[in-house]
Amino acid sequence: MEVFSHLSGLDTSERTAKQSMHFFLSEKEIVNTVPVPPPLLAFPLRESKMEQREMPRLKLGSQGLEVSKLGFGCMGLTGVYNGPVPEEAGITIIKHAFEAGITFFDTADAYGPHTNEVLLGKALKQLPREKVQVATKCGIERFDAGGLRVKGTPDYVRASCEASLQRLDVDYIDLYYQHRIDQSIPIEETVCIY
Repeated sequence: MEVFSHLSGLDTSERTAKQSMHFFLSEKEIVNTVPVPPPLLAFPLRESKMEQREMPRLKLGSQGLEVSKLGFGCMGLTGVYNGPVPEEAGITIIKHAFEAGITFFDTADAYGPHTNEVLLGKALKQLPREKVQVATKCGIERFDAGGLRVKGTPDYVRASCEASLQRLDVDYIDLYYQHRIDQSIPIEETVCIY
């Protein structure tokens, strides 16, 4: 079925632009909403009703953390390999992922940098926090033309965690881990900060 048959008279650039302005609501219906990146058009999304679909769950580790079997990596929403999506579009995408049954959202202080955590935090305000598991990371102090600077000192990790809590605007982070390992610091020192 040609979902975008109404776009067939447009040239390729016009068609791509028009397609990026739509979410799928069903196989037969398309509703004009906020812009989303074309790769997300493959996901069947429905009108927002905050009803969550069931998705298989699994346990991570041995401390009782249970997450949806499919997680959502938020990196692309604020651009790393692509341009960032508008804030409202990012929030809408996160909410649709939650409605599709995804409860595990991954971000990092390095994404944006920092803006990805802020975006996820804004989306969390519109979701039941007790049903969402948030993972975020530290360890990349910066990356630029000079390369990647990794840092894993206890003081840096503690400060990074506290800053992530503030940017996410949450009381707790479900899974906090190192993005990259600082080879100059014994891992026992990095992880035993509290």
